Amino acid sequence: MATRTALLACLSLFLLFSGCAQRETDIGSGAITGQPSDSFVVDTTVVATASADFQPRVTNGYGPSLEIGDALGLYAFFAVQFNLPAGLPDSVQLDTVRLRLRLNHVWPTSGVSGLRVRIREITVPWQEDSILVEMLAGRESFPLLDSLRIGTADSLFYWNVPPLIWQRWLAGDSSSTGLLFEPIESGAFLEFYSSEPRGTDATLPPVVQIRGRRWNLVDSVWQDTTLSSDLSAYEDAYVVLDTAPRRPERFFVTQGMPGRAALYFPLDSLSLQFRREVNRAELHLYADADTSDAVTYAGQNILFTHGFLNDTAWIAHPAERDSFHMGYESGTVGTWDATNTEYTLDVSGAVADWVANPAHNGGLQIIASDETSFLARQVFYSHAANDTTKRPKLIIWYTETSY
Repeated sequence: MATRTALLACLSLFLLFSGCAQRETDIGSGAITGQPSDSFVVDTTVVATASADFQPRVTNGYGPSLEIGDALGLYAFFAVQFNLPAGLPDSVQLDTVRLRLRLNHVWPTSGVSGLRVRIREITVPWQEDSILVEMLAGRESFPLLDSLRIGTADSLFYWNVPPLIWQRWLAGDSSSTGLLFEPIESGAFLEFYSSEPRGTDATLPPVVQIRGRRWNLVDSVWQDTTLSSDLSAYEDAYVVLDTAPRRPERFFVTQGMPGRAALYFPLDSLSLQFRREVNRAELHLYADADTSDAVTYAGQNILFTHGFLNDTAWIAHPAERDSFHMGYESGTVGTWDATNTEYTLDVSGAVADWVANPAHNGGLQIIASDETSFLARQVFYSHAANDTTKRPKLIIWYTETSY
């Protein structure tokens, strides 16, 4: 009986050690015993195998900014339009119409005292909710009204609209549809407030200040008058042209002009021989802190969200805008590690879906959280970065659910 008991004990120990060895093989040497159940968590890193950036066709018309400038391959100009007939009372004769803009941001943040600009009369129809560069493609032929320098020492800029122009607006002449501001010199960007809601400060949007005379019915004379309130812009929007050269080892994410990036991580190699669930998944990006292509402001960093792409057509055709089919857009916002410019996003939901449904893995999009805000650009290392430690990566924690 004692001999039989000893044999059973030896057999039990043999099976126990055999099972442990099998788990080590299936799960990996980096396995960490999970709590409180008898499960394991595996830390797996997957490096991106494809990345690209692109510009979706999104209007900047509803943003809170009006950008103008020329630097780093970005060329920005803006348009404003006023509906004078709708904003004036009866029996008014105009003497002057003065445009007022309010400055918000300047880039670079030091060494810029102003920017030389042209002001043109727009002679084609346009709307802020659909404005694209093609809408103002003939801007070089628009009549030139003025060339001047906008200084950055004062927050307010004033310009007297020529009588010939505002008289056309007052008459409802559809051949005069506003003013175009474009840069003459390069090296800087100015951002003015638009008419979109931004707080309660009524001095922020573009306005025209109207002065003139109003008919006094009592005395039957014209009297000098000032309108009780300035007339805000009826339409205002800006357009940015991006001609910056692209390098395969970097990608751009831009706000103020929608510039997005796509990343692909192959998860087929992660098919482990046990049932597992995604405990957590993080996307890690590394910004190039030494590049001259970045446009950033003191005290401000771009925040990013991420989108789940529907398919992988963009990998074969990265230069074609229509190959980037947007799927679900997440509201998740990541965090910076200022010591090494590392950016981290929680993408657990996307990766869990890919593990359960591999065909859903079309990649991730990296999107500025406020694409219509003032112009800024961040540069990240791509999947082709020479420094392999700076390439985009996923860190995935798997939890074993059964053996």
